Amino acid sequence: MKIRNDRILWIAAAAFYAVVLPVSGWMGMAVENSKAIQAESGMLQETEAGDGIDMAKATPAAAKGSGEVSGIGENGEENPMEETGAEGAGDSSDVISGELTLTPEQLDAVKRIDSALSSQDMEQAARILDKEQDILATLFYENMAGSRYLYTPSGFTSQIEGEGMVFTMPGTVFYGFFKDGKPRGECLALQFINVDSPRYNYSYGIWRNGKMTGYGSTGYCYYENVPLGENVKTVKQGNFKDDLLEGEISYETKDIDGTISHWYMAVSEGVTVIDTRWTRLEESKEYQLMSADAQSHAYLIGDDQIGQVMWMNLLGWDI
Repeated sequence: MKIRNDRILWIAAAAFYAVVLPVSGWMGMAVENSKAIQAESGMLQETEAGDGIDMAKATPAAAKGSGEVSGIGENGEENPMEETGAEGAGDSSDVISGELTLTPEQLDAVKRIDSALSSQDMEQAARILDKEQDILATLFYENMAGSRYLYTPSGFTSQIEGEGMVFTMPGTVFYGFFKDGKPRGECLALQFINVDSPRYNYSYGIWRNGKMTGYGSTGYCYYENVPLGENVKTVKQGNFKDDLLEGEISYETKDIDGTISHWYMAVSEGVTVIDTRWTRLEESKEYQLMSADAQSHAYLIGDDQIGQVMWMNLLGWDI
């Protein structure tokens, strides 16, 4: 698929970004410039009563910049909500955090990520995931032995139930509500990845039984050194069913020159529905959909992409 500017065809970000396997075994499906993604207006709607979740926000808030998260300084000083800890059985500086014994550096990194995600500052969280890669890899593979734990201000617990943060890999974290060991209700999934340039993938919305099922958005954002030919960010937004977009959706891209384009289309189980909004281009064997913002921008789907699942949650819980 590609996007055409005037009569010149150019390749835009694929609606479904290709799967990228992280170098250190991180989970990923192919991850802001100085600003974090701000998805289009609309409110997340509770699709099942009883979760008790505040659905006032439709998408994560704008990034707050690259500075340290409020409440935790560079020296790792604890705020009143943080664990006081106790000496572990190992090094005298180790601290007990719930069921795990961590180094002060590990606990500090976890707290800073938790603070960034609690304020929906995705860029800041991604920067910490990047900077603390080695510390987080040791935490996940050695301290956690590759298992998943729920982190709350009380510490780590193997009982993934309630509100908190869960690492599914060293560079991938889920923040929100959990039930029966899986995301349920409002939840934000974030993954740091660096192939050509640092970026994050994200999925934010309503989850049921570990899958996005309800209103939400998914996309990616480069926050430094955008690769040539890539978009700064993409946002796919609409209703999900078992991780696949369904019904009327919106697709937004932001180019390196700041141009923002939107397309509105219908999909069925993650597959593009070619309706009367699309124009057939016989010579190139493609279908064209003009953007809602500028008629010089077109979204193109080739015949070989018809029927492919292209619109889906980028970050699955069970992967």
